[in-house]
Amino acid sequence: MIFQAYQSTPASLNIMKEIEAAYLAGFFDGEGFICLRYYIGKRMPKGIKLECGLVNTNLEILVETQTAFGGNISPMNRGVFRQNRPCYQLQFAAKQSYLFLKTLYPYLKLKRVEADIAFSFQERKDKRKFGERTEEDIAFEEEQRKLIVSLHGRKQRK
Repeated sequence: MIFQAYQSTPASLNIMKEIEAAYLAGFFDGEGFICLRYYIGKRMPKGIKLECGLVNTNLEILVETQTAFGGNISPMNRGVFRQNRPCYQLQFAAKQSYLFLKTLYPYLKLKRVEADIAFSFQERKDKRKFGERTEEDIAFEEEQRKLIVSLHGRKQRK
């Protein structure tokens, strides 16, 4: 198990926690995602929210990560022509994403810039009151989303 309780000295416990965080960061660098996604809320107009998560065929590691950080696991639809093993996605909501990324940040390599963008996005969003989005906030959120999408190498959605 990755996130097990070790019965050792406090120093070795800290070392093991660092090793586990570094391992999970490497796993996330390869199999994870960070996105700023459009949503239409029930009580609010269209907006953008932070999401991150992991995708893998190994359900066990996703369950262990979910136990440590929360989130929701769901099977992924891989199409009728795919004869591969089942694939699962562990997805974190905005505040869970923020805490997950903060934990892994010292060890991230490939997704470090995306994490920086996610932090600035979520920190600014958390500072304002619920429902109070100015034109400046909307422009900032759109710009941050475009930055994340450009790092993914995908075309912008209009």
